[in-house]
Amino acid sequence: MPAPLPRDDSLPSDLPGFLARLRPGNATAWRATRRPLRAVIRAVRARFPKARILVRLDAAFGRGRLFDLLEDEGVEFVVGMTTNARLERFAAKALVRTHAATSLTGLESREYEEHRYKARGWRRGRRLIVRAQAVAHPGREVAATARFVVTNLRGSSARVYETYCGRGDAENRIKELKLDLEADRTSCSRFCANQFRLLLAAAAYALMEVLRAGAAQTELAVAQVGTLRMALLRIGARVTTSVRRVVMRMAAAHPWAAAWRRVALALGAATG
Repeated sequence: MPAPLPRDDSLPSDLPGFLARLRPGNATAWRATRRPLRAVIRAVRARFPKARILVRLDAAFGRGRLFDLLEDEGVEFVVGMTTNARLERFAAKALVRTHAATSLTGLESREYEEHRYKARGWRRGRRLIVRAQAVAHPGREVAATARFVVTNLRGSSARVYETYCGRGDAENRIKELKLDLEADRTSCSRFCANQFRLLLAAAAYALMEVLRAGAAQTELAVAQVGTLRMALLRIGARVTTSVRRVVMRMAAAHPWAAAWRRVALALGAATG
């Protein structure tokens, strides 16, 4: 049986630099996230009381109780919304206009609108941004789509939506965890064992971030985890140890030798 989700007071107030929680298969994204999210917000605020906290989440989290939590915690947010009949009515005219413009010019067309939206069960209405977009591909019909976000941010609709789009970079980090560090290998028969495997993957990612920081001003400064592993870790070398030191001799043809040396020095290695 999956381990029960902890109560609020079971989460530490001073969280580490990463938090990885395995969600039981019978728990919704919201149910499994609300307590860790609150704990992370409070931990960040305790450590950095003057910091601006912005929460960006996809449509799986777009519900009234989440917005209540974020407003009660006093943070800024921009969160995607799953479409429904009412939202489709909000976007209908903009979709017609963008579709017509793209059909006429063959170029991408985009419009932004905003509305006051209050779904059933919400305690108040909130700002809703609508992005309508039409694109044309050779040999295909013009495709017009709408996306929706709820936010308490100020600024133009276009700027707020672009802020939301920045959330996509988090998907790249998740991709690194899954593909390069195999965080999704939860093949143990017990939930707690799989949670531990996930924590190991998260800890490994934190260590890879240290390597990436050490590779600043090299060709590996923005490399993905898979590249860092290949360039810095999965290499052949001759290691000689003595009482006072460990000497590593690498092949002269190693293509990332300069970056490796820079990272080693950044982490405290000695020369000579």
